[in-house]
Amino acid sequence: MRETLTFIFCVFCLVGCVCRGPIVRLPESQAQDLLGAVNEMVLKPGIITDSGEVPRDLWPEAIRKLRPITVYIHVSNIVIVLSRDAHEERGYYVEPVVSSYAPDPAESDWTWTKIGDSSFLYAYTRKR
Repeated sequence: MRETLTFIFCVFCLVGCVCRGPIVRLPESQAQDLLGAVNEMVLKPGIITDSGEVPRDLWPEAIRKLRPITVYIHVSNIVIVLSRDAHEERGYYVEPVVSSYAPDPAESDWTWTKIGDSSFLYAYTRKR
């Protein structure tokens, strides 16, 4: 019985760590690959759907490697969701070169942290 409770406790701790952990910083080369891939993806027909989600078959390899839960469009930018729970979602936020919308600090549900030297790639957290 004691071993079972210890195991269950460990599982809950690990799940909590996975859901709430910080988004891993991308190496510069991977960040550049992601930016380039997103810039190509946004020009493909069929990217805009009624749900706002980008169809999985349009995700380039640079996005698939991240194993996102989903990818969707926010205003004219791309959101790559890596974790989500009842309170927040986290991942990467990409401003394609065709976008005229920069993340706005006044949006109280969102926080953005620039990744590397790029002014187009962010780690984000969004309250749900």
